Amino acid sequence: MEELIHAKNDLELTAGIYGVIKPALLAAYKKHMAATQQIVDQPTIRMLRTMILDLEDQLAWGGSMLRYLEESGVYPEGAGEFRKNMTAFLAAAGGIDGLGEKEAAMPSRWRSHEPYRLPLKSVRDPRTMGPVTWARTSVAQPPDDPVRRNLLAKMRVRQEEMTAAELIAGVLFSQKNMPWEFYRDLARHLWDEVRHALFGQAALECEGEDWMKRPQYTSDYDINAPKIPAAQYAWLAIGIEEGAMKRPGKAGEYEFCRDEAKHPLMTQFQDYDWADEVVHAGFGRKWSPDLIGEDIGFVREIAKKELEHFWREVHAAQRLWDGA
Repeated sequence: MEELIHAKNDLELTAGIYGVIKPALLAAYKKHMAATQQIVDQPTIRMLRTMILDLEDQLAWGGSMLRYLEESGVYPEGAGEFRKNMTAFLAAAGGIDGLGEKEAAMPSRWRSHEPYRLPLKSVRDPRTMGPVTWARTSVAQPPDDPVRRNLLAKMRVRQEEMTAAELIAGVLFSQKNMPWEFYRDLARHLWDEVRHALFGQAALECEGEDWMKRPQYTSDYDINAPKIPAAQYAWLAIGIEEGAMKRPGKAGEYEFCRDEAKHPLMTQFQDYDWADEVVHAGFGRKWSPDLIGEDIGFVREIAKKELEHFWREVHAAQRLWDGA
């Protein structure tokens, strides 16, 4: 896994995950189901059936992505060497489950001689997407109708939640020695933020808006990336998401889409977005005190100061954008 994270481009990373790791995981699940005692281990078999369905969907998607990247012409060197080395490392470990035969000769590190360091700035594909920015840029031609203008802006805010997903991914990667439940909860939080970005993407595309060519908002990650994981998560889960429970907040966004814009799709998206944020605020109250080592009142003070710093940076970027 330390070698996997040192993939030097999208093709290598995709090949490692969907060409080596996940196929090995799928094979291990199927092997266990075939070999285990069917009555004794029925609860495990029942869970594995669902997990296998998920993995097969993931591998179908990953296979398509791998073919797209291989045929793009962007990576002429391919990922053959990377895949070969990943396969060798996995074999040396006795397979994904560690139960296979192992040789006494241990492989040497290939690229992971230094710990991987997360980037401090987000990137987006410059061939297909607009430049990154800390300002909200809405759609290309905002309509004169204030209700519709507000609706489209909300769609863009949802689509831009990929930057929140990146922030949580950074916390997941960086924060060590927490209980397993912490990583499970943050994986759920991360999954939700990606879904929210898809809400906005789907809504914009239904309206015929080309969101990809617009500047891409990355403030949530970029401004917070230099901070310790505890401060990052307190900023998001307590400062932003617990704060969104106060009116108008998430309730106001939902009611606007339902009552003023009368947009059924965005109404449903905002309903689920609101429900997810309730869960995320709960995660913040659950884990931020442990991460920081103080009670929730102290955490809220930290989140307040982090928010003040964040909004200063965002408002400065917004003024530059609006002035341009």
